[in-house]
Amino acid sequence: MNRGEVRTIVRNIIAEPNATGTWTNDMLNKHINSAYAMLSNEVRDKNYKYYYSTGTITTASGTRNYDLPSDYVASNILNIRNSDGYSLIPDDIRNFDTNDTGASATYYDIANNDIYFDPVPTEVKSYALEYFRVPTVLSADSTELDFPQGQEEVIAWKAAVLAKKSLDDISEYIESEYNAMYKSMLKSVVINKYIRPPQIQVSRGNFGKYWIHNRGQAF
Repeated sequence: MNRGEVRTIVRNIIAEPNATGTWTNDMLNKHINSAYAMLSNEVRDKNYKYYYSTGTITTASGTRNYDLPSDYVASNILNIRNSDGYSLIPDDIRNFDTNDTGASATYYDIANNDIYFDPVPTEVKSYALEYFRVPTVLSADSTELDFPQGQEEVIAWKAAVLAKKSLDDISEYIESEYNAMYKSMLKSVVINKYIRPPQIQVSRGNFGKYWIHNRGQAF
């Protein structure tokens, strides 16, 4: 379903089939985009796999910060693994020593839409990045919704609620129908989260650096 099709449903809900009445297409598009953003966030919260994405960051010698993927959602790094399959440890950038260098990074932090590594890498290496991405932006009526299949209509009902509320003209029927569809949508996307704990490297102490197995065994 694309944005134009969603808008047609919205117009049917609010009983205004064309753009000559209260709501222009641009006005409804804004409500649709808002509803889409709100509900996409709900989907992400309930089903981490839906907007799950992967990428690769390749280091260069002497460079400690790198651009994140353009579709990265702020504060939603899931995991960063080195070429050996071990996860880097999230840490505060204030703990990083810019004079500390090493072949591979052990720690990372996110700041200013960049990812920072510690120690500063001295070799070209690739790191696998797992993160939440933003859904496809509805930039045109022909843009397809990036949303759970079969659940797109809930966005139209949410947009209708927003449109009505913008004029203090909320309909109890529209709101009740939306609430029912919203609950149904949430049930359809909820999953059981069986996540294996990652393998992580441990240091920041006097005992040196070693790896913790995902079952808690050091080796």
